[in-house]
Amino acid sequence: MSFDVEAEFISEVLEVTFLLSGLSFALQQFRLKIPVAKVLLFIIALTLYSDAPQFLILGGLFLVISEVDRRDYRIPDVLTKPALFGLSIWLIHTPTSLLLAWGWIAIMYAITYLAPTVVGRGDIKLVGVLVLVNEIENVLARMEFLVILLFLASLFALPGALLSRRRGGSPLFPFGPAICAAALAIFGVATQ
Repeated sequence: MSFDVEAEFISEVLEVTFLLSGLSFALQQFRLKIPVAKVLLFIIALTLYSDAPQFLILGGLFLVISEVDRRDYRIPDVLTKPALFGLSIWLIHTPTSLLLAWGWIAIMYAITYLAPTVVGRGDIKLVGVLVLVNEIENVLARMEFLVILLFLASLFALPGALLSRRRGGSPLFPFGPAICAAALAIFGVATQ
């Protein structure tokens, strides 16, 4: 077996493992109840956008992450930490990607230490994971991916945040769904 075939197989196994563990965890721990119609519409939209298996698996994970963040204002560590450490071990031969992902996490954690309500730490870890996934998928240059991801996520979150503030809602706003939507947009375009 060549290295590329082995890497592709490992990638697919990891994707399925993350998806199954994420869905199982969400159903058990969070008692997540996503309406069937919403799931079906989401799956149809994903398949119309791209039929690449890794894109569909990421989409499923993003659905769980978005729903949990929207409901609980947090992204579960059980999804982000294993992905961060697993991908870091897998990408040990690409120190630039690791430096960008872990540097992002370190800088943003320092900012949240000084200003805890600026951004959630789950959002920070999710972006770190996506930087590493970008390295595997080879969608964009590393820094370019991070900048475009943050720009699109901010663009997607802005209307909801403004509407929430205008309605006098919670000062907290789940940023995870916007990060997931931005990542789907970037990875979806790349897989077409």
